Amino acid sequence: MIVFLSFAPIEFMGGAERMIYKLATFIKKHEDVVVINADPTIANLYGSVVLQRKFTERITATERKNNLNKIKIHVRDLLPYSKGWKVIHNYLLEARLIYIKYEILELFFLFYFGGLNIRKKTIASLHSPLLYDKPTKLFDRIHTLVYSSRFNQLMLKHMQKIHVLNIRDEAFLQEMYGLNNVVRVPNSLPFKKSDESKSHIHNRKKLFILFVGELSIRKGADILINLIKNSSDDYIFSVAGDGPLREELISECKDKTNWKYYGYLNQSELKNVYSQNDILFAPSRAEGLSLVMLEALSHGLQLVGYDTILSDFLDLAKVPSKHNIVKEYEIIFENILIEKKKNEYSTTKQKIKKYFVENFSDIKVLPIIQKKIFALNI
Repeated sequence: MIVFLSFAPIEFMGGAERMIYKLATFIKKHEDVVVINADPTIANLYGSVVLQRKFTERITATERKNNLNKIKIHVRDLLPYSKGWKVIHNYLLEARLIYIKYEILELFFLFYFGGLNIRKKTIASLHSPLLYDKPTKLFDRIHTLVYSSRFNQLMLKHMQKIHVLNIRDEAFLQEMYGLNNVVRVPNSLPFKKSDESKSHIHNRKKLFILFVGELSIRKGADILINLIKNSSDDYIFSVAGDGPLREELISECKDKTNWKYYGYLNQSELKNVYSQNDILFAPSRAEGLSLVMLEALSHGLQLVGYDTILSDFLDLAKVPSKHNIVKEYEIIFENILIEKKKNEYSTTKQKIKKYFVENFSDIKVLPIIQKKIFALNI
């Protein structure tokens, strides 16, 4: 049996939760699987205080029918040796492997219910960034302080495996920490041919720019706001997502007519939006390997963003030469628009799609995860 342990409710279906859901669904064909995460009451208390948002349920009816064995951690289960505590404790003890999203709250659940020795059969998955670049919020500073500490090095050393998603984290853990239990396998997505006939990007006189994600400082939404405010009508922005900077975005950009705000979009709705854009703008200051980036690649969108989060895509991405600032992105957008006007962009889109299929499609990645991470030779 394999236990998947994550603090955020799986029904939230953020990037990490979607990947855990997919892995659990894939693995349960070959071995028993249990998904353990916090009840929304606990999760939303933390979300409101620390993240300034709640874990809204986003799971679709089709996904709900999957019948994964899910266990919720309720407040009453935190009482040591209570009935609920024992249920979770026994699942952890009986598991062959425990796959966790490696963050402080997941570690608390792991050791509180399983004991310190449980880490010997635990796979620590770095779905979230190991370190935050220039953290601004108190929690981000604490996160970076803890994860760059000697304590964290010793903790990871005694995990069975460390599953990293990108080259940056792999190099840091191997070179700076000297760890030899690091396995790099990226996130993945199914590949489906997009219907280009519905695309509006045939207009070569304009550049269509998409931002998808949490509207927060960490995700670079402040940079997005300043870009839209100072942009010419040559650039058409689409923004999908929600978060703490939502009201600031709407207020600061209310006089601009070259942008559209969609709010939160589900996967089906997003496909339409991807097909109508040229590039995905990703100025995030901290990222693991975003599923949004992979979705954009599968639709042939070029990535434009901060080089620290695009280290796996530098051959296909455009990044600032020095700083994660508005002026440098304006230069990048101008150069891409020149390429588009010369009709050189259709070749780029096909190259990007081919790269996605060869490196990040489910058919390529899932068998590798099955073997390298979960030791299932089928």
